Amino acid sequence: HTQELYKHGHIMEMWMERVVEPSIDAERVLYGNPDWDVITSSGFTAVADFPVSLYFEDLMHRYPDSKFILTTKGPGRSNDWFRSWEVMTGAALQPIYVAQPFFRLLRNYGKYFRWLLAHVNDDP
Repeated sequence: HTQELYKHGHIMEMWMERVVEPSIDAERVLYGNPDWDVITSSGFTAVADFPVSLYFEDLMHRYPDSKFILTTKGPGRSNDWFRSWEVMTGAALQPIYVAQPFFRLLRNYGKYFRWLLAHVNDDP
C-alpha cells in the first residue's frame, strides 16, 4: 500500500523515474515501465491495489505462478469505493498540503541568501 512508499524511498524513486516523470514529461498519462525487481528485492512477495493493478497482465507474464485476487465492493457499491478512494487520497495528500507553504518558505530563504551572498561575494 501507499504507506510503504514512505518507508521505502527507493521504491518511490522507481515509480517517479519509470512511471510518473515520463508522464509529466510527455504531458499525457503513460503507464511507464515499473521495475518490479526494485520491489521484490526489497523483500516484498505481494502487491495490492492501485496503481499495481494497472499492470496485472505484465505481472502475470513475469510471475506466471502468482495468484491474483480480484475484490469488488459488490453491485451498485461503486460510490462506496470512490468514497474510500477520496478518504485515502485525502489522508495521503494532507502532509503535502500542510508542508507546501513551509517548503516554499525554505525555497525563498535559499534564493534570498543566494542573492545576498552573490552581492557580498560579488558573484553573479
